[in-house]
Amino acid sequence: NQKSVQTNYTNMMNNLKQQYKYSILTFCINQMHDGIERTKDIDLLNCKSGAEYLLSKLRMAVASAKTTQDLWKKQLTEDESTFPFLNECITLSNSMVDIVVHGKATSNLIQDVDQSVLVADNCRDATLQCIDLYSNYQASSTDTDFDKQSNDLIRRLNSLIDKTTTLLPKVSDISKEELGDLVEKELQLTHETIDEAVRQLEAMMAKSREQDTGIKCEVNGQILDSCGKLMQTIKVLINKARDLQKEIVGQGRGTASAREFYTKNHKWTEGLVSAAKNVGVNAKVLIKIVYGCDKDPHQGVLVIAAGSFLSASSEQGVNWSPSETKGQMTFNQGTCQYEKVIEGLPTNSNYDWKVAFNGNWGGDKGCNNGGNCQFNSGSSGAVLLIYNPYTGQLTTSPLSSGQTINPSVTTTASPPTTCSNPYNGRIVRASGDYQTELGSTAPWLATEANSLMTFDDTACVYFLILSGLKPDKFYEWKVTFDNAWSGSIGCGNGGNCKFSTSGAGTVKLEFEPNTKQLTFRPLPTICGNGQCELGETCRTCLVDCGECPPAVCGDGTCDDSESCSSCPNDCGKCPVCGDGICASNENHQTCSQDCPNELPGCEIFREESCQSGSQFQANAGSDAKRWQTPVPGTNGYQSSYQDYHTLVGYADIIYTNSDRQSADVCLETKHRYASTITLHYFFDGTAQTTKCKRFTSSYTGILEAIVKGSDGSTLQLPDVDFAWNAKPIASRSGDYRNGQKGAVAEMFGWQHKDIKEECEFLGKAGYLGVKLFPVHEQLMSTQPFENAMNPWYFMYQPISYNLDGRMGTREELRDLIQTCRGHGVRVYIDAVLNHFTGAGNDMNQHRNPNGCVKWGNKTSSAPVERQSPYYTGAYTYQYNPNTGKAPANEFPGAAIGPEDFHCDRVLGSWSDLFILNNGWLVGLTDLDTSKETVRERQAAYLVDMLSLGASGFRIDAAKHMSPEDISAIMKKVQTKMGGKLPDDFFVWLEVLTGGEAGVIWQGPSWYGTMFENTLKQDLGSDSEVNKIKMWDGLYPKEPQNNPTVSRHRVVIQNDDHDQQNPGSSSRDMANFGCVLVKNCPVGEHRNFEIRLFTNPNGVSNNNDDWPIRFILSSYYHTHGDLGIPDGKSSCDLCTTTCETCRSSVPYIKAYDRMACAYTGTGYTRTHRDIAVINAMRAWMKLTPVSGSSLGIAHCA
Repeated sequence: NQKSVQTNYTNMMNNLKQQYKYSILTFCINQMHDGIERTKDIDLLNCKSGAEYLLSKLRMAVASAKTTQDLWKKQLTEDESTFPFLNECITLSNSMVDIVVHGKATSNLIQDVDQSVLVADNCRDATLQCIDLYSNYQASSTDTDFDKQSNDLIRRLNSLIDKTTTLLPKVSDISKEELGDLVEKELQLTHETIDEAVRQLEAMMAKSREQDTGIKCEVNGQILDSCGKLMQTIKVLINKARDLQKEIVGQGRGTASAREFYTKNHKWTEGLVSAAKNVGVNAKVLIKIVYGCDKDPHQGVLVIAAGSFLSASSEQGVNWSPSETKGQMTFNQGTCQYEKVIEGLPTNSNYDWKVAFNGNWGGDKGCNNGGNCQFNSGSSGAVLLIYNPYTGQLTTSPLSSGQTINPSVTTTASPPTTCSNPYNGRIVRASGDYQTELGSTAPWLATEANSLMTFDDTACVYFLILSGLKPDKFYEWKVTFDNAWSGSIGCGNGGNCKFSTSGAGTVKLEFEPNTKQLTFRPLPTICGNGQCELGETCRTCLVDCGECPPAVCGDGTCDDSESCSSCPNDCGKCPVCGDGICASNENHQTCSQDCPNELPGCEIFREESCQSGSQFQANAGSDAKRWQTPVPGTNGYQSSYQDYHTLVGYADIIYTNSDRQSADVCLETKHRYASTITLHYFFDGTAQTTKCKRFTSSYTGILEAIVKGSDGSTLQLPDVDFAWNAKPIASRSGDYRNGQKGAVAEMFGWQHKDIKEECEFLGKAGYLGVKLFPVHEQLMSTQPFENAMNPWYFMYQPISYNLDGRMGTREELRDLIQTCRGHGVRVYIDAVLNHFTGAGNDMNQHRNPNGCVKWGNKTSSAPVERQSPYYTGAYTYQYNPNTGKAPANEFPGAAIGPEDFHCDRVLGSWSDLFILNNGWLVGLTDLDTSKETVRERQAAYLVDMLSLGASGFRIDAAKHMSPEDISAIMKKVQTKMGGKLPDDFFVWLEVLTGGEAGVIWQGPSWYGTMFENTLKQDLGSDSEVNKIKMWDGLYPKEPQNNPTVSRHRVVIQNDDHDQQNPGSSSRDMANFGCVLVKNCPVGEHRNFEIRLFTNPNGVSNNNDDWPIRFILSSYYHTHGDLGIPDGKSSCDLCTTTCETCRSSVPYIKAYDRMACAYTGTGYTRTHRDIAVINAMRAWMKLTPVSGSSLGIAHCA
């Protein structure tokens, strides 16, 4: 019993230690994340810090990282207390916070923009690297090489030290004779800058006194006078500093001369020089501010402050409406910012807000990567909302009770230039769609007398005040000249400008002739001031305007008491349900098409989550959420969506025998109202009532398949190709074993048209085949993700099984396959069966429940006329208008519905086989491949590609599918291919392993002997089983740890695409392989690729072991780690939150007839290396080739 108690006590203490360690490391990780977030604060943009301070912190971090590394090893090997280690972890994390924050502050002093960004990014990346290290400390996995991680961090910090050292003022590089002159020169230059600033301020002061009157003169005079006094004071400080500096140097402080003093006290000298430079720079900035604003980047755009505050304010507006004009902000020429005063709020209350443009949420501005900004109403209940259009930053300023801000009052003087009017003597009009409401015969007239603008020679602007328009309504306008449209001026690239009226229906339009800027300002009215002002009526303000005559329906005037319902003749057309506008008399119950119903607050739907630990199927009732696609004519619909709101399906090709010379094509469909309608099936335009039709090899065309319902619904399916129409594989000498042995070149980032051209080279070189990356219709976006446009891994997020992927269309894929087969090169394709897109990557609107951060929908890789809709239930908050239910996982283009997915479960364990199979890999919507309907659909997808002429597939994320499911899918492929898999066919399953290798490979219950037995039962013969191969992630480090799978069924590779990016793969090659684009020397990489064919690690029989081997041709990450140089990762394609797009990757053509391998830029083209090719050819029993025979003699 005593021993048991002691054991329990020891276990309890160990658990407490682990919990304490985890908590401390979590604290450190959160602290570093907070430091990274601080770099995004607007206050830090104006903060500057010298390079010397950053250097001191970097050196401290290096020392702390080394100590942490030593203490980690000691507490593991010497059973020491974890407390010293954790204390040092806290010290290191504090240093990393200082580094990331002061790295940003240091970058603010660097004039070279690229260098400035590089410094800040390097500091952030070092901090992220430290976070990764701490996360691994928490996990304490035996597979983690902590020494390597620590050394990598130390190397990065030392590299930062070297780079930061170059930022120090180079006083030590200056000769002793020049030191005194340098300091004096900087001080004199600053003195002259201040003198010039004072002169300009005095000139502006004089000009203001000549031209300004009243309050404008008083305000400008005070500002300019204050600036002048400030500059004079700085002048005095500069002179005093010079005198003090001379006095200190004169005293020597242990030095014999001024030069010796400057040399000995170089830090003091550098500080003095730096301070002088900063004073001069900021004096110039102040003058620029006083002179006025740069051109407003949002000219002619409606800028709206939207948030949770408006209904509680005195404005009584609609919360979170991007079109609520009561939240409209006004550009203040004095502060060069948009401003909006909010009053009447409950005191000391918290609110959220963002800035929207032109009445919608596209491109809205917020805080912390687009999230909501927060403010507190304070003791006055009043606040000034501020938006800086030049930086995109949102800030607030508290207002005291009764304090107001009038943006229309110019708070700075104009530059000392005369007011000029380049349109003097010309007729200037404001023409727009408002004109008919003011009595014009038509809108957009350039000859309307009532649209004539007046020039104000004091403000140097043309203006026109309009009254009698509809209150709080948007209109459009442009400026026209001399009664004609020629030379008209608008907004953006000549488009129409927008304006909105006030609640009184009045607005002031302004045109600045020198900048050609069009702006507007709604004019308010004050009821009760004794004046019947513009827009006021006897009904809206009886006290000012007296009694009204009775309204008369039919008099052509829409009186206040009339509406479109009570008097359509006077008031126009009433709102129509289905017009995409949620009018005031519509709601979700009366018109769900126009008015989405939302969850309150920041809530989101969570209806996809698993309800129990043993559940894996979709939740009950999921199938009722299907049919989310918009109906034609409603919001969000586009023609490529066909009638997916009612009818979906796919073509299923079933070859009747193993020679594949005849096939049944069955059009499998699902109709929303299947019990009440009749379907007709059209094959090349010929209708029939049965879904299947047989074709033979005499049919040499491409089949068109269409399904039509008796309710008018129509579904046009992608083209149907047949295997007998694929070009035969050209015969070549070599040990190819009918396609079961050879080298396959993987073309990472290559477009179809480039691979098509490269196939001639591949055939001559002797490659068995070429592998394409996913060709299905896949996720794309017009918004950056992780600072990059359309990162490479979007290719692995399908949205349908249509063959219109990022790298090319179905037609281009067909052409590629035909061309390659003609050169004897087989084509293999990366297939994704485990999942569809990531949760929240779809056509819905989304928000994060933590902070209500919102984001919009994604798009598709397909041509616009073929794009499919797609939906997930994650992070959604609006009921689907077509079902009236919460959104769900649905991919209509693939005929996959909500019931076809696993319930949402975090993949929280890599050794629990149930979770490994049923969990959602990094949030990707996980398909329930145990369902027969899903297996049938996926088998049809694979057979479609085989019918085009493909020879096999890589199955992505295979370890997240159960072996039984994969075997069942392969059985269905075998059946659809005529009862036998093609002779040259093979697939390889991506089974990437880390610590779970023992469970996956060696355990009989998983991919070891059990899987092989299951395959044998389903496929019937060893020869068929051998075509289902495994990609061995254990190679090259430890291939011996995969003992239960025959090497005939294992494929191997050195460099692979999953390792191209930092942190993207857990594969460990140790010293037996390397990744070229991760700083692997060319010679070392080439030797590993050669060894892949001559003597791979662990080989017993090089002729027969691992008969399929892969060579990766990738691209160098010159422009960032995530994008692809196919032109679709260029920031030029961005339309939303583009300020976060920092890693733009330009287009580089992949195919180059004369290209060599290992060029260091563009594409790596490892498959073109002569030494690698000849090693491969020797393995394939082919004679060596020369560079000249391949057309690249200059590469030999």
